[in-house]
Amino acid sequence: WFSNFSKAESVMRTCFVSKLLMWPRFRTGLQEALQSSAPATRQRTVGMPPRHKALQDAVLSVIDGALTELKKSRRELQDATVSEALFGATFEKRLRQAMEPVWHSVGPASRQLVHDLIEMQKLLEQVATLDCVQMLQALEGLRSSDAAASPWLLSTEAQLMFQAAKARVFTTTRAGDPKLRVVLEQQPKWELLRACLQELSTMEPEASFVNLESDEEMKSPVDLDSDAEEPPAKKRKVEPIRIVVTAADERQRRQLQSVIFNGGELTMWRNFQSYLLDVCESRKAEIHSAAAAAGVRSEVRLLAEEAEAIAAKVA
Repeated sequence: WFSNFSKAESVMRTCFVSKLLMWPRFRTGLQEALQSSAPATRQRTVGMPPRHKALQDAVLSVIDGALTELKKSRRELQDATVSEALFGATFEKRLRQAMEPVWHSVGPASRQLVHDLIEMQKLLEQVATLDCVQMLQALEGLRSSDAAASPWLLSTEAQLMFQAAKARVFTTTRAGDPKLRVVLEQQPKWELLRACLQELSTMEPEASFVNLESDEEMKSPVDLDSDAEEPPAKKRKVEPIRIVVTAADERQRRQLQSVIFNGGELTMWRNFQSYLLDVCESRKAEIHSAAAAAGVRSEVRLLAEEAEAIAAKVA
């Protein structure tokens, strides 16, 4: 489970490197070299919509509950805090370093809590990176996987988490004739990304001056006393602006590519259609039983009807 030993040696062995030099940033020479070529950066931040924030708070509540329970039996984590879970790999590393020396003496319940904390921390990262449909699919996947045996899934905070994730995708009305209302909340950073790309595309491109004469003309001698015309001046050549958008992994790269070229709304509807098809395929029996019940329109039946409506529009 733990693999923190000899990481530097493994990398050196893989790269066939026999000598390792460490250059910490507090060295004066290194600081001067970095400051001499510091890039011009501009940072923009966006807030979370209320439903998105409610989902994040629910995940943090689950982490807090599991961490509090683990602290009761493991003094190695008495000073661990929930805020550390916001910093991805740092929180997981902290857990591994604290539990590694005593892992052989840790009981099954504490081991389950450690695994749950690591899974919840990954889920917290997905809250910020996945769109609402993908996030709902990830949570529903936890329910149907081996993680379904985890005690946190039965907690009140977990139910609030599932409710917040579902509310970002769709809602159902209970009064009278049940109906499905599609929400499809988009990531706020998508709109900011498209605005930044639009701003960059309107910027004045940098111009470079190049000599378009042939090599033979450049090599031929020039008679300064003759009345011949002056050699042509250098031509102005405008280079197109190159914009690079980086992503953390392949899934986010495909997602951003779709958002940039197709827009956020179309991207969300395509993901929602794929989600509906998965629901119809995995819950066929429940759909048929709901359809057979007279006057009963369950949530899964409403989703099936929405899938049929979208398929008819696409056709």
